[in-house]
Amino acid sequence: MIEKHALTIVGTSGKSYNLVVFPIDRKFEERGAVYVVTVCKAEEKGGFSFNNSPVFLGETDRLAGHFDNHPKAECFRLAAQALGAPAENIAVGSILEDDPKKRQAIKKDLEAKFKWVCNNWTP
Repeated sequence: MIEKHALTIVGTSGKSYNLVVFPIDRKFEERGAVYVVTVCKAEEKGGFSFNNSPVFLGETDRLAGHFDNHPKAECFRLAAQALGAPAENIAVGSILEDDPKKRQAIKKDLEAKFKWVCNNWTP
């Protein structure tokens, strides 16, 4: 099982976004957010850290309950399997933002940064 940890992602604008990453089955806040679904693997290199593999970028006006029946949940599990990690290592990092226009701007800034393998996935 993964633990809460920090993740910084830099957008195409050069702006850094600091996310706190939690297991996907956590109870999230009743807030709007841009979120990153990531597969985490523990590493021990002179200390304990997490190697994150971002697989999905999204935004929502209500983070609480958003992952209960997420349409890409199967892709998240398949991505974890492909990376050699158990499904318990699927996690979410979020940037809390209630303003929809600001969420869209943040999402756009991050879209070109990674290969978000689950964003275009269809079952």
